[in-house]
Amino acid sequence: MEHVVYKQMVKSDFLLASHFLKQHKQATAGKNDHLFAALLEQKVIAAVWLTQPEDNQLLWMRSLFVETKYRHQGIASKLLHQIQNLPGLGDFVCFAKPELQNFYLQNGFEIIDHADLPEWLQQKYTLYQSHQSLMIFGNG
Repeated sequence: MEHVVYKQMVKSDFLLASHFLKQHKQATAGKNDHLFAALLEQKVIAAVWLTQPEDNQLLWMRSLFVETKYRHQGIASKLLHQIQNLPGLGDFVCFAKPELQNFYLQNGFEIIDHADLPEWLQQKYTLYQSHQSLMIFGNG
């Protein structure tokens, strides 16, 4: 899509993107998280956020969500590429349903074994995995 703007959300924009996620029943970012969005005519149409632990290790990517009518147009891929190309952000992982494997692999991610995660992420994965089948993907 030609007129979509991809950016990291700060200050008042942060609330706009967080509201978008909440509106679509997605987990919302906290004030210390990195929140990114795709906007069309100043309306949020996609968002994703990353949690950074206190020890500044691996980031955890959460709630990548694209509004239904804008899916399959490359928006999620462009949002991921923007994040991956930010200097100094570091490596991150996400938990995703197995049917999204091709999407993540095509966007430069690799499959990660849960044993390779830091302990705090292993605990999160175990909790999430108890509710649904998930895979772990990492950009590093």
